[in-house]
Amino acid sequence: MLMGLLPTYATIGIWAPIALVTLRLAQGFAYGGEVAGAVLMATEHAPKERRGFYGAVIPASAPAGLLLATIAVLLVSLLDPAAFLAWGWRIPFLFSFLLVLVGLYMRAKVVETPAFAKLRDSGEGVKLPIAELFRTHTKLLLLASGVGYGFYVIFYILLVFIASYSTTELGLPAATALTGVAFGSIVTLIVAPIVGSLSDRIGRRPPIILGALLSAGFIFPFFLMIRTGQAGMVYLAFALAFFFLAIYFGAVTTYAAELFPTEVRYSAGALAGQIGAVLGGGLAPLIAALVMRAAGGAWWPVAVYVAVSLLISAACTFVLRETKGTDLDAVAAKEPVAA
Repeated sequence: MLMGLLPTYATIGIWAPIALVTLRLAQGFAYGGEVAGAVLMATEHAPKERRGFYGAVIPASAPAGLLLATIAVLLVSLLDPAAFLAWGWRIPFLFSFLLVLVGLYMRAKVVETPAFAKLRDSGEGVKLPIAELFRTHTKLLLLASGVGYGFYVIFYILLVFIASYSTTELGLPAATALTGVAFGSIVTLIVAPIVGSLSDRIGRRPPIILGALLSAGFIFPFFLMIRTGQAGMVYLAFALAFFFLAIYFGAVTTYAAELFPTEVRYSAGALAGQIGAVLGGGLAPLIAALVMRAAGGAWWPVAVYVAVSLLISAACTFVLRETKGTDLDAVAAKEPVAA
């Protein structure tokens, strides 16, 4: 909301971008802790046989928010360009205050999970979970980070890099890529919970590995489809890309929660997710732009970079054990599920 109230560069000079980056960092710190807590709330409250479905609600919420944001930007982009630059861009940020109210209400009503309550009552918790995590589970933490790494790479390529590439390199209207993202968000919103429910029967690893491999293979046709410049092909490309991505991501959050014992699960989930997000999503658009520039504007090195990142995630998942059916309430489970 404060982003929508920021003075412009013309008013306060260099302090405008400094304030914007500061707010974005605060937003990132909050997200890093809250998303891990959301995953644990969903999975630890869920019945064991439905844990995959409940856990998939979290990745499904990401495209729901993305869809709302995309629609908001599409609506304000209908304004006169001068009005959009003067004040229209602020509207979506200011309206986010409504989501803040919803979040505060939910936070006030939430109760601790049975697994955490049992650990707390047993007196077997650790004072510094993050220190315990690095002391006993460093290798597992790195592998868990690798599981989500590829998702963040392709997600931010689709969300950030392609939006710029389609307008500056291909000359497509900005609304075309935004509409493609909206279609992809709807697909993910539907598919992710279905995959999560399926993982309750077949396990977490199969959909993660399959989705990563399908996404790696489709990234090459994806570029060919958007390079046609036809809106219909662009929409189809985004829909298929997000479909394969939903297969991959539908079981990831539950899998990450089940990998670690209760005393370090929150810290592990937050840290593993953010390591993958920083190395994957945070750097992906920059790496893609540098790779494309080094290749003289060719798109295929970017596709190779994305495909290799997804193969790394598939490999990390392959060497880890299956976690379906893990007892999250077991206080004495000092050893992680996966070697």
